[in-house]
Amino acid sequence: MKLLEPLTGDDRPFRFTAMEFIGMLYENEGNHDKALKYLDMIINKEVSKTLKRRVTFARRRF
Repeated sequence: MKLLEPLTGDDRPFRFTAMEFIGMLYENEGNHDKALKYLDMIINKEVSKTLKRRVTFARRRF
């Protein structure tokens, strides 16, 4: 996650993808609350329908 954190800045083009990966990593570690935090940050932003759909589906599975 240390490598992904710098990619989540507002000026980074792949910030939402990095946030999605971080959320998945936290969930794999068993840190459900942090995983949901990152996924919710994506859902609450203006992102593509595909990304929003994918993150919403993942969030329901957690």
